[in-house]
Amino acid sequence: MTEKYADQLNLEKKAKGSWLYAYGLLAGREKLFFDESQLQQLLSANSESEFLNLIQNANFLGETVEEALMNSQQADLDLIYSIVPDYALLELFLLFNDAHNLKVFLRAILPAQEPILIKDIEYLFMRPYLTEPQQILSAVRNISENSNDDSELIKGSGLTDFQVPEWFKVTIKHAEKIYLETYDISRVDLVVNQALWQELIDLLSDINSEWLTEYYLLKADLINLEILLRCRNLSLSKEFFQRSILLQGNINQEKWLELFSFENSELVEKIDLLGFSDFSEIVINYHEPESAPIFSQLADSRLMQKIKETKFYASGVEKVAAYYLVREMERRNIRLIRACQLNSIPQERAYQMVRPSYVGV
Repeated sequence: MTEKYADQLNLEKKAKGSWLYAYGLLAGREKLFFDESQLQQLLSANSESEFLNLIQNANFLGETVEEALMNSQQADLDLIYSIVPDYALLELFLLFNDAHNLKVFLRAILPAQEPILIKDIEYLFMRPYLTEPQQILSAVRNISENSNDDSELIKGSGLTDFQVPEWFKVTIKHAEKIYLETYDISRVDLVVNQALWQELIDLLSDINSEWLTEYYLLKADLINLEILLRCRNLSLSKEFFQRSILLQGNINQEKWLELFSFENSELVEKIDLLGFSDFSEIVINYHEPESAPIFSQLADSRLMQKIKETKFYASGVEKVAAYYLVREMERRNIRLIRACQLNSIPQERAYQMVRPSYVGV
């Protein structure tokens, strides 16, 4: 990539890379992935400088841990931008940042009595993104003012060179409608989540990778499984559960609603049959303290198992996707381990929460 981006990643220009070149370049960078011994070293680090030195050796560069994490994500995206033959994969990765930023605007604007300025909420944005915050702000305002006519969405906004994605427009209208009916801002988040995952599935059909589709369907199932356990533990209603689950995934809504009604022993049997036997114990013990981080660790372990399948793939979108997903998992590990150290969590307990390394079988 010849030009650097700051916050917005421009996917309009023509990509000039190749999957074969990407395969060769990333194969060398995989040698810098953390192995189990390096994770142990991170856990044992006695100072921030020692911790920082360890992650710098694994290509996380910066003057502080947080700076190194931010720099690494931007560097990874920058690298992928420069080596792939099309940008659909980058668009997929950045959908999550765009959806987060849309939530930020909806949470701020829908309940607000006074106009919201971007400078007041920009610290909440996730970067890089595909859609400029000013354009999201204009879209939300125009939807509210012209909610009966989609054609009026951006009239008068002054935005001549860019429009928000179509799924933003539909989602904003739906979110506003739900909020005015319920005045429940959490329902707005659910609307955005559903729209995000539908957009993600649509984009996956364009990417046409069976493995990548399986990865995200598994991720959706794991999200829904956690929602199921949380709702049951908090004695929330079946209606609340139905509103909360993602409609995408391998397991359909009807099956999730059926699972909601079982006793724990029956539920364990059912999820075993669905291929989640490694979650049997947490189903029984989800009411106990620390169960949520244990579930999160188990879920990421399953996702890492899926990522490891790409070790046997030739060049293609799967190898590039796996590289980025491993790096994201490593960033999560670094944040988790550092948080454990700052909060004086015993090393043995912290190790139980660490995500597995990609290195090794």
